[in-house]
Amino acid sequence: MSIENEVVSIVIVSHNHKGFIRQCLESVFSQTYKNIDVTLIDNASVDGTLDEINILSKSFSFKVIYNKVNVGLPATLNMALDIVDGKYLVLLSADDYIVYDRVEKQVDFLSKNIGFYACSGSQIKVNSKGDNLPIKEQKNFINEFSIIDEKNIAKTGNRIFSPTTMYRLNELRKLGGYIDDILIEDLYVFYKAASVGMRMALLPRVFSYYRIHDGNSHSKYMWMHKNKLKILELHKESSFYLELQKLIYLEGFYSLSRNYKIESLKIFPKIFFCINSKYFYGGLFRLLLDWRR
Repeated sequence: MSIENEVVSIVIVSHNHKGFIRQCLESVFSQTYKNIDVTLIDNASVDGTLDEINILSKSFSFKVIYNKVNVGLPATLNMALDIVDGKYLVLLSADDYIVYDRVEKQVDFLSKNIGFYACSGSQIKVNSKGDNLPIKEQKNFINEFSIIDEKNIAKTGNRIFSPTTMYRLNELRKLGGYIDDILIEDLYVFYKAASVGMRMALLPRVFSYYRIHDGNSHSKYMWMHKNKLKILELHKESSFYLELQKLIYLEGFYSLSRNYKIESLKIFPKIFFCINSKYFYGGLFRLLLDWRR
C-alpha cells in the first residue's frame, strides 16, 4: 500500500494568533504529502483571529471549531483526539509553521518502523516576524538518529520538540489523553509513553519553525517547574522515577536561580550532591552572582 493512502490528521490550535495563522496554514497546505485532513480549533481569540480564519477558509479547506471560552490546551487536545480519524496525527500551534516535506518524511519513517509510537526532529527558532534567531539561541537540533524510551528519557533534559512530533493516533489514544491541570501537555505524554514501554524516534531533520514571542510560554520558569512537579508525582512507580526526580529539581534550580532565589534555595538541598551537572554550576552562579531582572 502506498503511504499516500494513509490520512494524516493535522490539528492547529489558535489563540490570538491573527498575525501568524496565515503562515501556519500556508505551510500545511504546501506539503508534498497531500492526503491530509486539517482541523483548526480556536480558543476564544479576541484579536481578530476569527476574521482572519474566515478569510483563509476561502483559500484553504479545513474544519473549524470555535470555543467560546479558552478551555486550555490539554482540554483542546482531548477534544481533537475525539474528533480526528487519520492514521497519523500532527498537533500544531497556529504561531508555528512547518517545512514543506515534513509530513511526507515522517509518514515514510513511521510506515517503515512500526515499533515507534511517534517520531520527532529538529526545530528552528524564529522571532515574531519569522526571522531566524541567532545561532547561539538555536539549541533545538537533533544531530543523529536516536531512540527515546524508559531507559534514557530522564537522563537528560527533554530532547523531544513537540512542534516537530508526528504520532500514531491510536497509540496516543491508548495513553488516555491529556490531564487538564498539567499544562506541559507534551512532556506529560512523552514521559507517560516511556513509562509504559513505548518508543519515540528522533530524526536528524528539521521539521518545524518554533516562534518565540510574548504570547508563548517558553520563559515562564516557575510555571514550568510547578507543572514538571505534577508530572513527577505521577511517576513514583516508574523505573526512571529517581532519575526524573533529580533532573526536574536540577532544571528547576537552574531556571529559578536568577529571579526566584528563595525558591531556588529551597531546591538546593535536593541537588547539592549533583556536582557533575551543568545545571548545578549554572544555577549556583546565577543564585550567588546574577542579580539581573
